[in-house]
Amino acid sequence: MKVDVHCNFKIPDIILASAGTVNDLKEKIENYVGIKMEQQILRVKGSSDELAGDCFIRTLGPVGTSDSKKGNVDIALEITAREGVKILAKEIGTSGRSATLFANSGDTVNYLLDQFIGKDIQDYLMIYEGKPLKPSKPLSDYGLHDRAAVQIRKRIDVGNEKITRQRYLLLVQTNIQQSLKEMTKIASNFRPCSQREFPHFLLRR
Repeated sequence: MKVDVHCNFKIPDIILASAGTVNDLKEKIENYVGIKMEQQILRVKGSSDELAGDCFIRTLGPVGTSDSKKGNVDIALEITAREGVKILAKEIGTSGRSATLFANSGDTVNYLLDQFIGKDIQDYLMIYEGKPLKPSKPLSDYGLHDRAAVQIRKRIDVGNEKITRQRYLLLVQTNIQQSLKEMTKIASNFRPCSQREFPHFLLRR
């Protein structure tokens, strides 16, 4: 059966056996998100009760009855971690999507990006307190604490080079400065015209 999981993570549709349990779902979530099974706490959205590992998934939500959805389970889950810190992430851009991410201090920035984006994470940039974070650095290097707020946005693509907005503005500024130097160099090659050399029709009032 296919399980449509609507939660605080970006998770694709999960395929489970008809007798799939919460533990089976946790194993899939570990593969997609990286949170260990034993650290996961799963709740049905709106409930404060943690789901037991041997609970059958098919009993948690409405089962589709149409031919296209027959046997599918549609549930809204909240996934939290027993340890580590919560990071509040928000995407800058058209979607404006936000999510709560979970990590330990030794995890890297890429680990958080993978939770939020899921693929092509090299195309995205994470920002904390106005500063871009290096993908390979551990979170402890930046002092990310529990419930710290970060921003995620897509890098600007100029040609084949993935660059940040700050780098893009620097390139524009450099090009302007080079253009001004060229114009100054060209202007220095001109000498003032004498009145005799200057076209008479331009001297008329």
